[in-house]
Amino acid sequence: MPLVGGGGGENVAGSNPAGTGSVINYIGKYAYAYSGAIDVDNSETTLLKFSTGSQGIIATVQFGNVLFNTLDYKFTIQINNEVVNVAIANLANTAPTTTESGLKVIVAPFSEIKITAQNVESSATKGWTASFVGEVI
Repeated sequence: MPLVGGGGGENVAGSNPAGTGSVINYIGKYAYAYSGAIDVDNSETTLLKFSTGSQGIIATVQFGNVLFNTLDYKFTIQINNEVVNVAIANLANTAPTTTESGLKVIVAPFSEIKITAQNVESSATKGWTASFVGEVI
């Protein structure tokens, strides 16, 4: 089953088994990308940015903070330069649902994905991670 770029085989050229960095990875019927720890301040910061292959994906996007903090953050998911989901995590008062259950997205073939974070409370820099994990359809 072709998964990448409409070719005839599995993704081998752009594969990253560890999964961190701005690339999507495929294993069988699953797709995933992990940002690794990235410092986020009051500027919109890209955590993940990649293009999908010739199959659709039903995915969950989750965020995690590297060190506990009580600041407010905005997380944005864009597909083909269109904002499809924005979540605000108020870490001082409640556990953010964005880090617990994740945000669900359905992604069409040959889509551009961009996932960002921004500290909306101060200019302090804190480390964040993002994961994109889903099933290829």
